[in-house]
Amino acid sequence: MRQRVSSSVITWVDYSDDSGLDVEFKSGVVYRYPAIPRPIFESLLAAPSVGSFFNRSIRPCFTGHRIHLSDRTGARLAERFPSSDFSALRSLFPWTAP
Repeated sequence: MRQRVSSSVITWVDYSDDSGLDVEFKSGVVYRYPAIPRPIFESLLAAPSVGSFFNRSIRPCFTGHRIHLSDRTGARLAERFPSSDFSALRSLFPWTAP
């Protein structure tokens, strides 16, 4: 559920029950916070200031790590093609998530 947000620091957020919260900052850097529960994501979207909510309720409370575009793309392929046939895609996209 990727959504562009109105923020001076964050460009968009993306949430999935499997991979958690991805946050792209205006600098283009993307961080993943895998342990974020859905209600926290929903509160982030509903907050009057997305950046303030993130800095107050997510950044100090959850561990995030920087990801690269290929990590996001691989995870999305895995979500869209969950069948055993996905193994055929691995040869085309060796950086995909298991």
